[in-house]
Amino acid sequence: RSATAYNALINMYSHQKQRPATLLPHEVSNAWRAVDRMREAGVAPDEVTYNSLISLCSRMRSADLPRAEAMHREMDGSGISPSSITVATLMQVYGRADAVPRGRAKLVEAVEAGVQVDTFAWRPLLHRAACRGDVALTEELLAQMESVTGKAVFDSLRHRLRHASNYRILARGVKDGFDAAEAALRAARDVGAVDPLSYAFLFDVAIGTKHSEPRGAWKPDGSPNEVRLAHANRAWEMMAEDGIRPSISLCHRMFGVWAGNGQIERAEEAFDAMRTASAELLASSHSLAQAWEQAATSGGDLAVVAESLEA
Repeated sequence: RSATAYNALINMYSHQKQRPATLLPHEVSNAWRAVDRMREAGVAPDEVTYNSLISLCSRMRSADLPRAEAMHREMDGSGISPSSITVATLMQVYGRADAVPRGRAKLVEAVEAGVQVDTFAWRPLLHRAACRGDVALTEELLAQMESVTGKAVFDSLRHRLRHASNYRILARGVKDGFDAAEAALRAARDVGAVDPLSYAFLFDVAIGTKHSEPRGAWKPDGSPNEVRLAHANRAWEMMAEDGIRPSISLCHRMFGVWAGNGQIERAEEAFDAMRTASAELLASSHSLAQAWEQAATSGGDLAVVAESLEA
């Protein structure tokens, strides 16, 4: 047997739930048993094995930082050099474990060791710092990322969600409320650094400002409903001004906000937008499936697939 087969098995157990759902200890036990079987069969773990196990630690309900660090030490001791993927995956664990200073130190260590770390490694640390409302730390991380990489955007195929400054919006909003978040967004807007995630964070601040575990859960800040509603309406109007279309999930949230506050016409507006976006997404998926089929029958030419993905 090869490491490839065991890696596939480990990843199967690691991805048995879609994010943001997290895994319980009994749900990850099979992955660790697969590692034991791998070693008993005399198959040495490779870089993909260690990266997968570190990722597994980040996907648990309580991020298993001690085990992730142990896997990283074992990887280093076995002579396998960590890659940018290893570092980015490890940062996910530090971020979810609310251990940003330790993660930052490990990130600096990797950079000094010559690892070509890409911008995405900073994202989990930025997210955690911003969710805590730690404006100073968020600014330090943003400056460090730009200093090391020369970039203020994330290296990601998801070009619509790319500006690292989005976390400045979230941090200021969690710390000082909606007006501070709006001011940060307007400053980003002035330099063309606004994308759908900018508004997703602004809506998070408008509707409920405090972030807690599990990931994605937001607690109301105690503002009266009418104040939160006014903030959400303002964010929606600003987004429309920028020509940014709301995501399906945001339409769903605003449908609940408007319907729950008796604004039926606005709720119907959100429902119509959600229905339109869903229909377009379905049409895109059909188009992409046809593109794959065409590529398969044309000798593997993926140009048409690439065009569909870009669209």
